Amino acid sequence: FRTGEGGGKCSFPWAWRERGVTRGTMAQEDTPEQVEQFLQQLDKFHPTIPDSVTEYHLRKSGFHTSDQRAVKTVSLAAQKLLADIAHDALQYAKLRTTSAKKGGGGKQDGRVILTTQDLSFVLKNYGVAVIKTEGLGPAGGKEG
Repeated sequence: FRTGEGGGKCSFPWAWRERGVTRGTMAQEDTPEQVEQFLQQLDKFHPTIPDSVTEYHLRKSGFHTSDQRAVKTVSLAAQKLLADIAHDALQYAKLRTTSAKKGGGGKQDGRVILTTQDLSFVLKNYGVAVIKTEGLGPAGGKEG
């Protein structure tokens, strides 16, 4: 998501970090007008995660609401989390690729390949444990 060709401000959370807004300052400085503006922009927002998927998981976890703004807010938060994880994993993969090139190992074609190891490392920093199960690798889990 880009803020636009003209470099206009975006009031969605992933742009907040770029403007130096932290979790602590958001709650203290938001005025009712800012909240209303956010809710109006939320109506125009179409999240990557469909509302039906978000509603399903909210209901499954015991949260029932008919307010579509609440559903879209959760979708936006989930999209932000996924974008942060993907960004961090990519940065970690670039770092790994750069250090491998300096060490003389690997191909020198400039590609960055995101691996499960990169994703696992980042998810661990977010408090998510990734457990590899047997039988899901190549040749039915049999290394050869």
